[in-house]
Amino acid sequence: MIMPSRFALVPLIVLTLTDNALATDEESTGAYGASLLQNYCARCHSIGATGNSPLKKAPPLREVYLKYPIQQLESGFAEGMGSRHQDMPQIQFSTEEVDAILDYLGNITDSPPSDRPRFHIPDKTVPPKEAANSSAQKSVEHAVEIQTQYVKKAYEAHIAQMTKLGEMYVSLAQNAFKPLAR
Repeated sequence: MIMPSRFALVPLIVLTLTDNALATDEESTGAYGASLLQNYCARCHSIGATGNSPLKKAPPLREVYLKYPIQQLESGFAEGMGSRHQDMPQIQFSTEEVDAILDYLGNITDSPPSDRPRFHIPDKTVPPKEAANSSAQKSVEHAVEIQTQYVKKAYEAHIAQMTKLGEMYVSLAQNAFKPLAR
């Protein structure tokens, strides 16, 4: 009979302890995010997975989280959320606090920040979601055509932005090496 070595169990024990530590880290980060929102935002906004906001004009933060891309939320929380409501305080959170807030909101919406889009792609046509729900949709081919147009416009916008960025880098390099060319 072959006996397993005591040392063969070490990786298994380390892996188990690491998984438990990571789970505890995520839970404490979420609790920290909930605490921050409770202290700074709950007076006006709903910060839970359900329920209305105490102030009718203030949207529940779970809806704000699902509405905007992650990059916009990160910058908004870090720089102080802008609002048309003059009584809303402009609170600036640190990077760690923003991560904790987004982790908490991701937990209550079952949509972690890593699964959400980081950037917004501007569209020039009807978004695919609206195309799928459109009452004017007559066939699958029509829906595919609308989605194809959307993707094509998004791709063209991306290429245009990358072209501009490339031109900026070329100009920067040329200006940086001008003194050396003389």
